[in-house]
Amino acid sequence: MQKRLDSTKSPLITSPTVLSASSARNTARDLEKREWPAELVITRDDHEMPRIRGYAAVFYDGSPNTEFAWGGVAERVRPTAFDAILADPNHDVVASFNHDLNNLLGRRSSGTLRIGTDTRGLWYEIDMPPTDLASDLLHLIARGDVRGSSIAFFVLKETFEQDGETLIRWLDKVDLVELGPVAIPAFPATTAELASWREHVITRSRVFFQQTERRGVVPYEATPTLDSDSWDADAALARVRAWAGGEDNMDWAKYRRAFAWYDSENAETFGAYKLPHHDVRDGELVVSRAGVIGAMQALLGARGGVDIPESDRKGVYEHLAKHYAQFDMEPPEFHSRPTSLVTARLRVAEAKLRLAAADV
Repeated sequence: MQKRLDSTKSPLITSPTVLSASSARNTARDLEKREWPAELVITRDDHEMPRIRGYAAVFYDGSPNTEFAWGGVAERVRPTAFDAILADPNHDVVASFNHDLNNLLGRRSSGTLRIGTDTRGLWYEIDMPPTDLASDLLHLIARGDVRGSSIAFFVLKETFEQDGETLIRWLDKVDLVELGPVAIPAFPATTAELASWREHVITRSRVFFQQTERRGVVPYEATPTLDSDSWDADAALARVRAWAGGEDNMDWAKYRRAFAWYDSENAETFGAYKLPHHDVRDGELVVSRAGVIGAMQALLGARGGVDIPESDRKGVYEHLAKHYAQFDMEPPEFHSRPTSLVTARLRVAEAKLRLAAADV
């Protein structure tokens, strides 16, 4: 017996739930749930015992069916989000119906639940137990009454970016707790639930951007592109300064958007901003292809390199690499501060020490 149920709808959001200290292995974070109306398949093993297989999460592939978006906020799952879990055979995950552990169907540690990933997303397979619940559930799936799956998880790593008017949340790494089939309601999530999820994401994004900016790395922003072969940094900076209010009425937060790094302790001085790669066209901030290439070359050591903290270099690289993707270009490989630059600075420091010793 085999029954396939497929849907191209977006995932449903269940509002984050805070667990008590005794009810979760990761009490410092919120437990979140997502429902996906992806296909459920019923099969049988060599002994004619029933199994169900489905997708508990779908990876973002550029199509709107693989993200959840509402109210100017979008959430996407990275293909690597579950890698750490899959690599750890001791990481236990339970399977249940409708997120109710009284409706237990299987678990990873006992071998009755298997999970893995493919190009589409996180799949799971459950050896169905010989219980009345499992028998009823198989009938409900076969009839089409149950037609989706859901996961419960803690977010271990997330990143945010602004794409025009849309705030994007990427789920980079999650601690998967539980998954299984769910009865998707016949009506969409309530406005209150959607608003709660949206506020939850916005609040976390503010913390992310504040922490990022304290490190000096300017958050990536997917502005319109300028596919140019030349880059006049002085002319571009003049246009950016005028666009951001001019020297007498400068909006420093607006000005900052044109750069990849700034000195947060001197944020209201022009010399604090480095690695510009944006320009202004028709009153709108745009990213220049030639400017991005120049900034990346400087980061990696060309023309004497750029003097920014080593701890910020990877973040700046990731910022610029995302702009490379806007132009369908492969970024150069990241490497630590060029040896020649480090050596030169060591020599300068040694010379200063010798001079100081000679004056004593």
